[in-house]
Amino acid sequence: MPQPPLSLALVAAGILSAFATLPFVTSASALPDADSARAYRRAVDRVSAAAASAAAAAAAPATPTAPTPEVPKAGESAAPPPTVPTAPVTTSENRPIERSSTGFDISWPQCPDVVPAARVEFAIIGVTGGKAFTENKCLKRQYEWAKGSRVAAQVYINVNGMKTNVQSVSCPAADTACNAYQYGWETAAHAVRVGEKNDVKTTVWWLDVQQMNWWSPDKFLNGRIIEGAKQYLESTGRQVGVYSTPYQWGEIAGGLQVNLPVWTAGARNHEDATRRCNARFAFGGGKVVLVQYVKDNFDHNYAC
Repeated sequence: MPQPPLSLALVAAGILSAFATLPFVTSASALPDADSARAYRRAVDRVSAAAASAAAAAAAPATPTAPTPEVPKAGESAAPPPTVPTAPVTTSENRPIERSSTGFDISWPQCPDVVPAARVEFAIIGVTGGKAFTENKCLKRQYEWAKGSRVAAQVYINVNGMKTNVQSVSCPAADTACNAYQYGWETAAHAVRVGEKNDVKTTVWWLDVQQMNWWSPDKFLNGRIIEGAKQYLESTGRQVGVYSTPYQWGEIAGGLQVNLPVWTAGARNHEDATRRCNARFAFGGGKVVLVQYVKDNFDHNYAC
């Protein structure tokens, strides 16, 4: 048979104990006198009060108590304190370009040592020397300077059309579209080799597409070159963007949609640059993220 809870057992024991002090009666008329009757009533009241108090204590929720910490035994070490998580360390290598900040881009025209004097928010360095399959002779020095900016340095490469039908071993001789694509692929591959030779570690690479370089009148073939360069960089795990203007892009590649971040040029000044962070100044299916303008003989770039 199950036993009653301890609290109820104590209540019952208290009541029985109190009743043991009462004179045994069978009716009110059996009380011997008034004093005995009053004593009897006081005893009954004490029993009732004790029962009510015990019942309330049994119904009240138990008060939780803190666990007793374990004391290590002799020869044992105490448990280490809990580890408090810390925020990740932000460095130039993982800090994103902040909106509304301004940076610079420099390349072979600033060679050998013309760079902005002050520490900059971000910097983009040209890998090539103005055309495909060339080198910026000051790349290493300029990239080292750019590493002092608040955000990891980025780079850009020049892309241009092929004046002759460069034959690729990967393409049939008469397949100009295939050869154009391979030309773009090799353009980017050459630039990456130049970057690696100069200890360039960045993963953000921009394609410089502008009319100051030679391009074919055939916009489709030009587009195949751009696609080849883009896809080579993406195949190596690099993030790719494209630099141009809406007008130049249309003249070079027509309606080609590469769907890349857009670095657009042509702003007159900083204030004008802030007004160009919209689709009107985008091209190639991308969104404007940087706007270039010239000030004090340097290319400045406003981050949208």
